[in-house]
Amino acid sequence: MAATTPDGKRIEYDPFTTALMIDPYPVYRSLREYAPLYHNAERGFWALSRYADVKAAASDWKTFTSEDSVDLDRSTKSFGEGAFVDFSPPEHTEIRGLVREAFSPKRVRALRPILVEQAERLMKEFVERGSADIAWEYSSGLPMQIISHVIGLPPQDVPLMAERLKRFVARDEADPMVLPPDALAAANEIRAYFSAMADERRRSPREDLISELAHASLPSRPLREAEVTGLCFFLFLAGVDNLSGLITNTVSALMEHPAQRAEAAADPSLVPAAVEEAMRWDAPLQMMARTATRDVEYPGGTIPAGGRTVIIWAAANRDEREWPHGEEYDIHRPPKRQLGFGEGIHFCVGAPLARLQSTVAIETLLKYAPEYGPAGTPQRVVKSNIRTWEHLPVSL
Repeated sequence: MAATTPDGKRIEYDPFTTALMIDPYPVYRSLREYAPLYHNAERGFWALSRYADVKAAASDWKTFTSEDSVDLDRSTKSFGEGAFVDFSPPEHTEIRGLVREAFSPKRVRALRPILVEQAERLMKEFVERGSADIAWEYSSGLPMQIISHVIGLPPQDVPLMAERLKRFVARDEADPMVLPPDALAAANEIRAYFSAMADERRRSPREDLISELAHASLPSRPLREAEVTGLCFFLFLAGVDNLSGLITNTVSALMEHPAQRAEAAADPSLVPAAVEEAMRWDAPLQMMARTATRDVEYPGGTIPAGGRTVIIWAAANRDEREWPHGEEYDIHRPPKRQLGFGEGIHFCVGAPLARLQSTVAIETLLKYAPEYGPAGTPQRVVKSNIRTWEHLPVSL
Protein backbone atom coordinates (compact mmCIF):
# COMPACT_ATOMS: atom_id res chain seq x y z
CA MET A 1 0.00 0.00 0.00
CA ALA A 2 1.33 3.45 -0.94
CA ALA A 3 2.27 5.81 1.89
CA THR A 4 -0.06 8.80 2.19
CA THR A 5 -0.68 11.85 4.37
CA PRO A 6 -3.94 12.10 6.39
CA ASP A 7 -5.52 14.13 3.57
CA GLY A 8 -4.75 11.37 1.06
CA LYS A 9 -1.71 12.90 -0.62
CA ARG A 10 0.73 10.25 -1.83
CA ILE A 11 4.21 10.36 -0.27
CA GLU A 12 6.92 9.69 -2.82
CA TYR A 13 10.57 9.43 -1.85
CA ASP A 14 12.90 8.84 -4.78
CA PRO A 15 16.38 10.34 -4.24
CA PHE A 16 17.12 10.06 -7.97
CA THR A 17 14.50 12.63 -9.01
CA THR A 18 15.50 16.21 -9.79
CA ALA A 19 12.60 17.58 -7.73
CA LEU A 20 13.90 15.90 -4.58
CA MET A 21 17.44 17.09 -5.26
CA ILE A 22 16.15 20.68 -5.45
CA ASP A 23 14.20 20.60 -2.17
CA PRO A 24 13.85 17.31 -0.28
CA TYR A 25 12.77 18.72 3.07
CA PRO A 26 8.97 18.73 2.63
CA VAL A 27 9.18 15.06 1.63
CA TYR A 28 11.43 14.31 4.61
CA ARG A 29 8.89 15.94 6.92
CA SER A 30 6.09 13.76 5.49
CA LEU A 31 8.24 10.65 5.85
CA ARG A 32 8.99 11.37 9.50
CA GLU A 33 5.37 12.06 10.36
CA TYR A 34 3.45 9.54 8.26
CA ALA A 35 5.87 6.95 6.82
CA PRO A 36 8.87 6.55 9.16
CA LEU A 37 9.41 3.16 7.51
CA TYR A 38 9.02 3.82 3.79
CA HIS A 39 9.20 1.32 0.94
CA ASN A 40 10.07 2.29 -2.62
CA ALA A 41 9.07 -0.83 -4.52
CA GLU A 42 10.17 0.49 -7.91
CA ARG A 43 13.73 1.25 -6.80
CA GLY A 44 13.80 -1.69 -4.41
CA PHE A 45 14.72 -0.07 -1.10
CA TRP A 46 13.36 0.82 2.34
CA ALA A 47 14.01 4.17 4.06
CA LEU A 48 14.31 5.36 7.66
CA SER A 49 13.88 9.05 8.45
CA ARG A 50 13.38 9.59 12.19
CA TYR A 51 16.41 10.47 14.28
CA ALA A 52 16.10 7.54 16.70
CA ASP A 53 15.64 4.99 13.90
CA VAL A 54 18.46 6.37 11.74
CA LYS A 55 20.89 6.54 14.65
CA ALA A 56 20.03 3.02 15.82
CA ALA A 57 20.39 1.52 12.35
CA ALA A 58 23.69 3.30 11.68
CA SER A 59 25.04 2.09 15.03
CA ASP A 60 24.12 -1.56 14.41
CA TRP A 61 26.59 -2.74 11.75
CA LYS A 62 25.75 -6.39 12.36
CA THR A 63 22.10 -5.86 11.39
CA PHE A 64 22.60 -3.14 8.78
CA THR A 65 25.76 -3.97 6.88
CA SER A 66 27.55 -1.68 4.44
CA GLU A 67 29.22 -4.54 2.56
CA ASP A 68 26.91 -4.22 -0.46
CA SER A 69 27.94 -0.53 -0.83
CA VAL A 70 26.82 2.54 1.08
CA ASP A 71 25.54 4.09 -2.18
CA LEU A 72 22.30 3.01 -3.81
CA ASP A 73 24.04 3.09 -7.19
CA ARG A 74 26.91 1.08 -5.66
CA SER A 75 29.43 3.64 -6.92
CA THR A 76 31.68 3.01 -3.90
CA LYS A 77 32.58 -0.33 -5.49
CA SER A 78 34.52 1.72 -8.06
CA PHE A 79 37.05 2.79 -5.42
CA GLY A 80 38.75 -0.59 -5.21
CA GLU A 81 39.69 -2.97 -2.43
CA GLY A 82 40.78 -0.57 0.29
CA ALA A 83 37.63 1.55 0.64
CA PHE A 84 36.76 0.59 4.22
CA VAL A 85 33.42 2.41 4.02
CA ASP A 86 32.04 -0.81 2.50
CA PHE A 87 33.68 -3.13 5.06
CA SER A 88 32.67 -4.64 8.39
CA PRO A 89 34.94 -5.45 11.35
CA PRO A 90 37.55 -6.73 11.71
CA GLU A 91 38.70 -5.65 8.22
CA HIS A 92 37.03 -2.25 8.56
CA THR A 93 38.70 -1.61 11.91
CA GLU A 94 42.13 -2.62 10.65
CA ILE A 95 42.14 -0.55 7.47
CA ARG A 96 40.45 2.49 9.02
CA GLY A 97 43.09 2.35 11.75
CA LEU A 98 45.81 2.95 9.15
CA VAL A 99 44.48 6.43 8.34
CA ARG A 100 42.93 7.45 11.64
CA GLU A 101 46.12 9.11 12.87
CA ALA A 102 46.45 11.16 9.67
CA PHE A 103 43.12 12.83 10.49
CA SER A 104 43.55 13.04 14.27
CA PRO A 105 42.85 16.42 15.91
CA LYS A 106 46.59 16.90 16.55
CA ARG A 107 47.60 16.27 12.91
CA VAL A 108 44.70 18.39 11.67
CA ARG A 109 45.64 21.35 13.89
CA ALA A 110 49.07 21.33 12.29
CA LEU A 111 47.39 22.00 8.93
CA ARG A 112 45.77 25.24 10.09
CA PRO A 113 48.55 27.57 8.80
CA ILE A 114 48.30 25.96 5.35
CA LEU A 115 44.51 26.24 5.43
CA VAL A 116 44.62 29.91 6.38
CA GLU A 117 47.24 30.72 3.75
CA GLN A 118 45.29 28.99 0.98
CA ALA A 119 41.95 30.52 2.00
CA GLU A 120 43.39 34.04 2.24
CA ARG A 121 45.17 33.74 -1.09
CA LEU A 122 41.95 32.71 -2.83
CA MET A 123 39.77 35.26 -1.08
CA LYS A 124 42.09 38.18 -1.83
CA GLU A 125 41.95 37.22 -5.51
CA PHE A 126 38.14 37.04 -5.43
CA VAL A 127 37.72 40.36 -3.63
CA GLU A 128 39.98 42.09 -6.12
CA ARG A 129 37.84 40.63 -8.91
CA GLY A 130 34.62 41.54 -7.08
CA SER A 131 32.93 38.16 -7.50
CA ALA A 132 33.51 34.43 -7.36
CA ASP A 133 31.84 31.11 -7.96
CA ILE A 134 32.10 30.15 -4.30
CA ALA A 135 31.10 26.53 -4.90
CA TRP A 136 33.58 25.72 -7.66
CA GLU A 137 36.47 28.13 -7.05
CA TYR A 138 36.52 28.26 -3.24
CA SER A 139 34.53 25.44 -1.62
CA SER A 140 35.88 22.85 -4.06
CA GLY A 141 39.26 24.44 -4.74
CA LEU A 142 40.31 24.71 -1.11
CA PRO A 143 39.54 21.08 -0.07
CA MET A 144 41.11 19.84 -3.30
CA GLN A 145 44.37 21.54 -2.40
CA ILE A 146 44.34 20.33 1.20
CA ILE A 147 43.46 16.66 0.67
CA SER A 148 45.99 16.57 -2.17
CA HIS A 149 48.61 17.91 0.25
CA VAL A 150 47.69 15.29 2.89
CA ILE A 151 47.78 12.37 0.45
CA GLY A 152 50.89 13.65 -1.32
CA LEU A 153 49.81 14.73 -4.80
CA PRO A 154 52.27 17.11 -6.47
CA PRO A 155 50.65 20.52 -7.12
CA GLN A 156 50.98 20.21 -10.88
CA ASP A 157 48.78 17.08 -10.84
CA VAL A 158 45.89 18.60 -8.88
CA PRO A 159 44.01 20.16 -11.87
CA LEU A 160 44.08 16.85 -13.77
CA MET A 161 42.81 14.90 -10.76
CA ALA A 162 40.11 17.52 -10.15
CA GLU A 163 38.89 17.02 -13.71
CA ARG A 164 38.86 13.23 -13.29
CA LEU A 165 36.96 13.48 -10.03
CA LYS A 166 34.35 15.75 -11.62
CA ARG A 167 33.83 13.14 -14.37
CA PHE A 168 33.53 10.33 -11.83
CA VAL A 169 30.71 11.98 -9.86
CA ALA A 170 28.73 13.08 -12.95
CA ARG A 171 25.51 11.15 -13.55
CA ASP A 172 23.07 10.75 -16.43
CA GLU A 173 19.66 12.04 -15.32
CA ALA A 174 17.97 9.56 -17.66
CA ASP A 175 19.48 6.57 -15.81
CA PRO A 176 20.83 7.83 -12.47
CA MET A 177 21.33 4.44 -10.82
CA VAL A 178 23.91 3.36 -13.40
CA LEU A 179 27.41 4.84 -13.56
CA PRO A 180 27.95 6.35 -17.03
CA PRO A 181 30.84 5.00 -19.15
CA ASP A 182 32.85 8.19 -18.64
CA ALA A 183 32.48 7.91 -14.86
CA LEU A 184 33.82 4.35 -15.01
CA ALA A 185 36.67 5.50 -17.24
CA ALA A 186 37.52 8.28 -14.79
CA ALA A 187 37.55 5.75 -11.93
CA ASN A 188 40.04 3.62 -13.84
CA GLU A 189 42.25 6.65 -14.44
CA ILE A 190 42.16 7.67 -10.78
CA ARG A 191 43.04 4.15 -9.60
CA ALA A 192 45.88 3.93 -12.13
CA TYR A 193 47.24 7.28 -10.96
CA PHE A 194 47.29 6.27 -7.29
CA SER A 195 48.73 2.87 -8.15
CA ALA A 196 51.66 4.49 -9.97
CA MET A 197 52.14 6.97 -7.15
CA ALA A 198 52.17 4.22 -4.51
CA ASP A 199 54.74 2.28 -6.54
CA GLU A 200 56.95 5.36 -6.71
CA ARG A 201 56.60 5.98 -2.96
CA ARG A 202 57.70 2.43 -2.19
CA ARG A 203 60.98 3.25 -3.90
CA SER A 204 61.26 6.84 -2.62
CA PRO A 205 59.07 7.47 0.42
CA ARG A 206 58.18 11.00 1.53
CA GLU A 207 56.33 12.54 4.46
CA ASP A 208 52.84 12.03 3.14
CA LEU A 209 49.92 9.66 3.61
CA ILE A 210 50.41 7.61 0.46
CA SER A 211 54.00 6.85 1.53
CA GLU A 212 52.69 5.64 4.89
CA LEU A 213 50.10 3.44 3.18
CA ALA A 214 52.54 2.09 0.60
CA HIS A 215 54.63 0.68 3.46
CA ALA A 216 51.74 -0.20 5.80
CA SER A 217 50.75 -3.62 7.08
CA LEU A 218 47.63 -5.10 8.59
CA PRO A 219 48.05 -7.38 11.63
CA SER A 220 48.38 -10.46 9.42
CA ARG A 221 49.93 -9.16 6.17
CA PRO A 222 51.19 -6.15 4.21
CA LEU A 223 48.58 -3.87 2.69
CA ARG A 224 48.00 -4.90 -0.93
CA GLU A 225 48.61 -2.42 -3.74
CA ALA A 226 44.94 -2.51 -4.75
CA GLU A 227 44.00 -1.65 -1.15
CA VAL A 228 46.38 1.33 -1.13
CA THR A 229 44.88 2.50 -4.41
CA GLY A 230 41.27 2.08 -3.31
CA LEU A 231 41.88 3.72 0.04
CA CYS A 232 43.49 6.79 -1.57
CA PHE A 233 40.65 7.04 -4.10
CA PHE A 234 38.06 6.94 -1.32
CA LEU A 235 39.85 9.52 0.84
CA PHE A 236 40.41 11.79 -2.15
CA LEU A 237 36.72 11.80 -3.08
CA ALA A 238 35.50 12.18 0.50
CA GLY A 239 38.02 14.92 1.17
CA VAL A 240 36.70 16.97 -1.74
CA ASP A 241 33.07 16.04 -2.42
CA ASN A 242 31.59 16.06 1.07
CA LEU A 243 33.78 18.82 2.47
CA SER A 244 33.18 21.20 -0.42
CA GLY A 245 29.47 20.63 0.13
CA LEU A 246 29.74 21.58 3.81
CA ILE A 247 31.55 24.83 3.02
CA THR A 248 29.13 25.74 0.22
CA ASN A 249 26.04 24.90 2.25
CA THR A 250 27.31 27.03 5.15
CA VAL A 251 27.94 29.95 2.77
CA SER A 252 24.43 29.49 1.37
CA ALA A 253 22.77 29.16 4.80
CA LEU A 254 24.38 32.36 6.06
CA MET A 255 23.41 34.17 2.86
CA GLU A 256 19.80 33.11 3.51
CA HIS A 257 20.06 34.37 7.11
CA PRO A 258 21.84 37.75 6.91
CA ALA A 259 21.26 38.67 10.55
CA GLN A 260 23.05 35.52 11.72
CA ARG A 261 25.76 36.11 9.10
CA ALA A 262 26.33 39.58 10.54
CA GLU A 263 26.63 38.09 14.03
CA ALA A 264 29.22 35.56 12.86
CA ALA A 265 31.16 38.24 11.00
CA ALA A 266 31.25 40.43 14.10
CA ASP A 267 32.13 37.52 16.39
CA PRO A 268 34.25 34.79 14.67
CA SER A 269 33.85 32.56 17.72
CA LEU A 270 30.35 31.84 16.36
CA VAL A 271 31.68 30.42 13.09
CA PRO A 272 32.21 26.82 14.32
CA ALA A 273 28.58 26.77 15.49
CA ALA A 274 27.46 28.17 12.12
CA VAL A 275 29.28 25.33 10.36
CA GLU A 276 27.91 22.65 12.69
CA GLU A 277 24.38 24.00 12.32
CA ALA A 278 24.73 23.99 8.53
CA MET A 279 25.76 20.34 8.69
CA ARG A 280 22.61 19.61 10.71
CA TRP A 281 20.23 21.85 8.76
CA ASP A 282 21.38 21.05 5.22
CA ALA A 283 23.79 18.11 5.29
CA PRO A 284 25.77 17.72 2.04
CA LEU A 285 25.70 13.93 2.41
CA GLN A 286 21.93 13.43 2.64
CA MET A 287 21.75 9.68 3.03
CA MET A 288 23.61 6.39 2.79
CA ALA A 289 22.55 2.83 2.13
CA ARG A 290 22.83 -0.34 4.15
CA THR A 291 21.59 -3.91 3.67
CA ALA A 292 19.59 -5.72 6.35
CA THR A 293 21.16 -9.01 7.41
CA ARG A 294 17.92 -10.23 9.02
CA ASP A 295 14.27 -9.28 9.20
CA VAL A 296 13.90 -6.04 11.17
CA GLU A 297 10.47 -5.10 12.52
CA TYR A 298 9.18 -1.54 12.89
CA PRO A 299 5.70 -0.29 13.87
CA GLY A 300 4.93 0.33 10.18
CA GLY A 301 6.22 -2.96 8.78
CA THR A 302 9.27 -5.16 8.37
CA ILE A 303 12.50 -4.69 6.45
CA PRO A 304 13.23 -8.19 5.15
CA ALA A 305 16.65 -9.81 5.28
CA GLY A 306 18.56 -8.62 2.24
CA GLY A 307 16.49 -5.45 1.99
CA ARG A 308 18.41 -2.39 0.82
CA THR A 309 17.84 0.30 3.43
CA VAL A 310 18.39 4.05 3.09
CA ILE A 311 19.23 5.91 6.29
CA ILE A 312 18.42 9.56 5.66
CA TRP A 313 20.81 11.67 7.74
CA ALA A 314 19.30 14.95 6.56
CA ALA A 315 15.76 13.93 7.51
CA ALA A 316 16.87 12.74 10.94
CA ASN A 317 18.73 15.98 11.55
CA ARG A 318 15.50 17.98 11.33
CA ASP A 319 13.40 15.61 13.43
CA GLU A 320 11.57 17.81 15.95
CA ARG A 321 11.41 14.89 18.37
CA GLU A 322 15.13 15.54 18.76
CA TRP A 323 15.54 19.14 17.57
CA PRO A 324 13.01 21.78 18.68
CA HIS A 325 12.21 23.97 15.67
CA GLY A 326 14.35 21.62 13.62
CA GLU A 327 13.37 23.20 10.29
CA GLU A 328 15.03 26.47 11.34
CA TYR A 329 18.70 27.40 10.90
CA ASP A 330 19.98 28.75 14.22
CA ILE A 331 23.65 29.28 14.99
CA HIS A 332 22.75 29.70 18.68
CA ARG A 333 21.21 26.23 18.93
CA PRO A 334 22.53 24.39 22.02
CA PRO A 335 25.27 21.89 21.04
CA LYS A 336 23.98 18.40 20.37
CA ARG A 337 25.25 15.49 18.30
CA GLN A 338 23.92 15.70 14.76
CA LEU A 339 24.22 12.91 12.19
CA GLY A 340 25.72 14.76 9.24
CA PHE A 341 29.06 13.02 9.80
CA GLY A 342 27.43 9.63 10.22
CA GLU A 343 27.19 7.41 13.26
CA GLY A 344 28.69 4.23 14.65
CA ILE A 345 31.77 2.55 13.20
CA HIS A 346 31.35 4.50 9.96
CA PHE A 347 31.46 7.93 11.60
CA CYS A 348 33.47 10.17 9.26
CA VAL A 349 37.19 9.65 9.92
CA GLY A 350 37.89 13.07 8.42
CA ALA A 351 35.42 14.98 10.62
CA PRO A 352 38.14 16.95 12.47
CA LEU A 353 39.60 18.14 9.15
CA ALA A 354 36.13 18.92 7.75
CA ARG A 355 35.22 21.03 10.77
CA LEU A 356 38.51 22.94 10.85
CA GLN A 357 38.69 23.52 7.11
CA SER A 358 35.08 24.70 6.93
CA THR A 359 35.61 27.01 9.88
CA VAL A 360 38.71 28.57 8.33
CA ALA A 361 36.93 28.95 4.97
CA ILE A 362 33.93 30.74 6.52
CA GLU A 363 36.07 32.88 8.85
CA THR A 364 38.11 34.05 5.88
CA LEU A 365 35.07 34.76 3.72
CA LEU A 366 33.44 36.82 6.49
CA LYS A 367 36.71 38.65 7.15
CA TYR A 368 37.09 39.84 3.55
CA ALA A 369 33.47 39.99 2.38
CA PRO A 370 31.06 40.07 5.37
CA GLU A 371 28.16 41.27 3.19
CA TYR A 372 28.58 38.90 0.25
CA GLY A 373 25.44 38.31 -1.79
CA PRO A 374 24.03 36.40 -4.75
CA ALA A 375 25.29 37.21 -8.25
CA GLY A 376 23.87 35.14 -11.05
CA THR A 377 22.03 31.84 -11.22
CA PRO A 378 23.22 29.02 -8.94
CA GLN A 379 23.25 25.43 -10.15
CA ARG A 380 22.62 22.34 -8.02
CA VAL A 381 24.76 19.22 -8.02
CA VAL A 382 22.82 16.40 -9.65
CA LYS A 383 23.55 13.37 -7.48
CA SER A 384 21.22 11.22 -5.42
CA ASN A 385 23.00 11.40 -2.08
CA ILE A 386 24.73 14.80 -2.31
CA ARG A 387 22.89 18.09 -1.78
CA THR A 388 24.92 21.18 -2.48
CA TRP A 389 25.64 23.68 -5.21
CA GLU A 390 27.87 22.96 -8.18
CA HIS A 391 27.96 26.66 -8.97
CA LEU A 392 27.14 29.42 -6.48
CA PRO A 393 28.10 32.84 -7.91
CA VAL A 394 28.38 35.61 -5.32
CA SER A 395 29.37 39.26 -5.30
CA LEU A 396 32.05 40.26 -2.81
